[in-house]
Amino acid sequence: MTTTIPAINEEKLGQFMQKVLYDFGGAASAILTYIGDKLGLYKATYDFGDHIFCQPWLSLYFLPI
Repeated sequence: MTTTIPAINEEKLGQFMQKVLYDFGGAASAILTYIGDKLGLYKATYDFGDHIFCQPWLSLYFLPI
C-alpha cells in the first residue's frame, strides 16, 4: 500500500497564512485594548493633556456612544 502526498498550492497557503496572521493581530489588539482600558491607561493619557494625539488614536478603538 502506497500513499501519495498531494502537492501544496503555495499561493493558497500564503493567502491562508496572511488571513491567520491578520485575524491574530485583530484578536491581540482587542485584548490589549481591554487590558489598557481596565488599567486606566487611556484615561490617564487623556487626563495628562495629550488630547491632540490621544483623541484620534482612541477613536480607532472606541466608537462614540
